[in-house]
Amino acid sequence: MSQVKRIFVEKKDGFNVEAKQILWDLRHNLGVRSLTNLRFANRYDVAGLTDEEFAKAKVTVFSEPNQDIVYDEEYPVDKDWKVFAMEYLPGQYDQRADSASQCVQLLTAGERLQVISAKVVSLEGNITDEEFEKIFVITKVAAEKMNEHPSFFEFLFGMAMKYFADRSPDYIILETGLGGRLDATNIIKKPAVCVITSIGLDHMEYLGNTHAEIAAEKAGIIKPDVPVVWMRDREDVAEVITDTIRRRGAISYEINKKNINIIYADDKKIDFSLNNMYYCNERFEVNSPAHYQPDNASLAVTAAGVLGITDTDVIRKGLLK
Repeated sequence: MSQVKRIFVEKKDGFNVEAKQILWDLRHNLGVRSLTNLRFANRYDVAGLTDEEFAKAKVTVFSEPNQDIVYDEEYPVDKDWKVFAMEYLPGQYDQRADSASQCVQLLTAGERLQVISAKVVSLEGNITDEEFEKIFVITKVAAEKMNEHPSFFEFLFGMAMKYFADRSPDYIILETGLGGRLDATNIIKKPAVCVITSIGLDHMEYLGNTHAEIAAEKAGIIKPDVPVVWMRDREDVAEVITDTIRRRGAISYEINKKNINIIYADDKKIDFSLNNMYYCNERFEVNSPAHYQPDNASLAVTAAGVLGITDTDVIRKGLLK
């Protein structure tokens, strides 16, 4: 039996976009702020190659030398980091491994070899070994019971939900990863409040070609009897959102740009006032010159009002962070 060779392939700093995106998702979309750093690597196991063939495959099939770091056999990680790997179950299709196997066959002009791949994630942060092991095992068992293998984001989402369930926070702020209707975060059946920001022409290849089509995907998070705080800035978008709210029996909290008055703006901050059912021309400040931030802040403070959080001093401090 030929020896199985194992390598780990990790993007160099500056090319590690996926690792940075996963960390951002965990910290901001899923609210796991205790995480401070994340590393991501692809692991490959392959048998049947000579040392010379494997050396060629490492730099032509499994990695891009100008972008990747390749580790043979062992993946170096500091001892205080938490590490786990995800691989497909027997019988499940692994596109990455299948593509690598085909490329290796072309390289060697020989028989098709089996390649097994896995994703390896290393986490740094304030999570104990016991907490991490418990969260991972429970999520893994749940994933194995699913008819389809969860995506990487779905698996991390499951771990994050278990992490929060053990801590019972007052609220969790979840941001959809893409769209809303089909996003993993939309599994929450009864959120305390839903917030829909201004709709732009983003991710059109997935969400639609018009503002109205994208709004329909975003409105997929609207649930019966759940408050919806949303921004009216385009009538075609407003029609989609109000119709979805009506059909699903949700509770509408509309913010119109007329409710927001810009008082002062420079290259570091914007002062504005908000006038609606919760705030009577109340003045707020955001530490950003971006023109859309008063809109986002108005949605946030209104959502806080819906939740019964009305201490304006606390809200002002929160906006300045």
